[in-house]
Amino acid sequence: LQFDDGSSSKAQYSTRTDDSRKMKVLVPISPCTYLQKLAGTKHPSQIDSSSWGWYSQAIEDVISKPQDEYMREQAQTLKSILDRAKELNNSERKRKHNCDDVVKAINSKKRLCLLEELLSSIRHPDMDIVGDLEAGFRLTGWLNPSGLFTRQTTPPQISKSTLESLSPFLNQSAIFRCERNSSGELASDLLEITLEEVQKGWIVEEVNLEDLDKGDVLSPRFIIQQGDKSRAIDDFSFSSINATIGSTDKIALQGVDEIAALIKRLMGSGMDDLLGRTYDMEAAYRQLPIHASERGKAIICVFDPNIKKPRLFKMATMPFGAIASVHAFLRTAAAINNICCTLLKVPVTSYFDDFPVVTRKSLAKGTDLAIRTIFEVLGLNLSTAEKKNRDFARVFSALGVAFDLHKMPGDSFEIKNTDQRVEDLVKRIESVLSSGKICGRDAKGLRSRLSFACSQLYGRTAASVLKDLGRYECQKHSKRIDPNTRRLLEIMISHLKIGMPRKVFFGRSEVVHVFTDGSLEPAGDSDSVAGVGAVLVNERGDCLKAFSFSPTHDQVQTIGGKIHQLEILPVIMACIAFEEELRSKRVFFHVDNSAAQSALINAGSINHSSRSLVYLFLDLEQRLQFVPWISRVNSSSNIADGPSRDSLDEVRDLGAECFVFPLEVFDFIIKEFLGKLEGS
Repeated sequence: LQFDDGSSSKAQYSTRTDDSRKMKVLVPISPCTYLQKLAGTKHPSQIDSSSWGWYSQAIEDVISKPQDEYMREQAQTLKSILDRAKELNNSERKRKHNCDDVVKAINSKKRLCLLEELLSSIRHPDMDIVGDLEAGFRLTGWLNPSGLFTRQTTPPQISKSTLESLSPFLNQSAIFRCERNSSGELASDLLEITLEEVQKGWIVEEVNLEDLDKGDVLSPRFIIQQGDKSRAIDDFSFSSINATIGSTDKIALQGVDEIAALIKRLMGSGMDDLLGRTYDMEAAYRQLPIHASERGKAIICVFDPNIKKPRLFKMATMPFGAIASVHAFLRTAAAINNICCTLLKVPVTSYFDDFPVVTRKSLAKGTDLAIRTIFEVLGLNLSTAEKKNRDFARVFSALGVAFDLHKMPGDSFEIKNTDQRVEDLVKRIESVLSSGKICGRDAKGLRSRLSFACSQLYGRTAASVLKDLGRYECQKHSKRIDPNTRRLLEIMISHLKIGMPRKVFFGRSEVVHVFTDGSLEPAGDSDSVAGVGAVLVNERGDCLKAFSFSPTHDQVQTIGGKIHQLEILPVIMACIAFEEELRSKRVFFHVDNSAAQSALINAGSINHSSRSLVYLFLDLEQRLQFVPWISRVNSSSNIADGPSRDSLDEVRDLGAECFVFPLEVFDFIIKEFLGKLEGS
């Protein structure tokens, strides 16, 4: 193959002389061209996150409109909604007249005609939500596409007819499961919660086993402790009802990142008077009715310790534990979200039943009135509990996470776990340490909660704890934890208590690039020749600094002796050599070894030496508070290839300040590495 620049390459390609097909050959670009193309590249952390939502225009209105105009327009919109609600009173009554009595009771306060008009006026993509609220939601079969999420087909695992044919056996299993989980205190608490739901109208009636219709399915109910609160879970997976669900929606949640993106946009506009709070829908799933034809699939069994046998209850509202409930509520939340953002111009996100709102201090009172009014006029209940009904403040909580709206040095704000979440997690870990063992289900639950909590702490030092807990997830019975797990869990407690909060930068934070390379090449009969190097590049693609270093054979063997370890080593050296340039920056690390890239991304490795090197990098990442992105660069395009072979001419010609990495600093790195190696 002959190329335009005069170079050539050999390739085996079987073809005829009259073959008109073309072959595309990808040729690596030169390091200098790579740097030119790199100029202006955005760091992934600079990209605003929003899985779905309508708050962009609401944010623009808060930023750009004069405050008196914003408040006047919002008040006018609210007045027109309230006036229209009165006009539709007769239509609302007529609409509910022929509805199922149970569904009618659940929807007694809802204004479905008003909701339909509001959603139609803003061209909401999921207009079917009104009809589903009116008739009740289904628990089995294919769910209709909502138009809210990207399409991803998830077919049912079993058909509804198969479920019904298996119902006698499934019901027997549910009864047995209920009887087996009949421990005194928990059973009494669960029964008390269930009877309270009967009083609130969330459960239609109590039924007898012999009175079940053909095809009715039982689901066992169990209880979990969430802090000081007990929650009843309806196990619709055990009864295989969840297995009948088919969907073409890929569910996406608005979580912490969406709230952070909202705050970032507002702070980035220069606002320093922001307040936030979270509105919580009270018993959210219990505000959504079950379709009358599906209530036979919504029968739960609860053990009564007084009569020593299970009792059966038919539910009226969507159960906590059904896949269909998740889809139903997210669609409902999306409708509310769109109305608040588009009509009321309130910057709001939603995560299940939490609706976090951030706005200016001068707009907080009007915003509070607007949110409360729209929920009330639509017939949806907000929580009035003191714990969940906090006023707008500079620090507010959502999802167990605290958002601090004070402007921090370096144009940033902080996100951290609430004290309550930290306390709950520490108690769970201490319980495991005290008993000395853990079962698969508890390990999975703890790992999931720790993963979420660690996302709100700076750095990735907890990754090793999460990986270690993963080893226990497949255990059906409790297994004794080994000394390494105990040590890691003890470290995790300390990390939760004193770990640095996550920082989000809203100003223009500089992006820098670090190219690194390691080489290990044979040298005749003698030992292999090793070298490492790194080049610091600014966001315009200019080379600023570069170093090279040639470790001895013994030094190479000390760190493991493999090429991928020599590829990780210069990343650590670069963090020290370019310390001031990397501090609090968004940093691309460009490496040309896939094993090294994988270890740095995953914050660990199955190889002890590589893992210890990665742990050193994680320590530096946390101390310097940079935001890393580990990128793969082709060796032919890596500007650090020359420095790793003790050749600094190319980078010097490009303007880099060049030096040999200090031996005493390298020795310090080796000493720290050995400490990590011994600890692991």
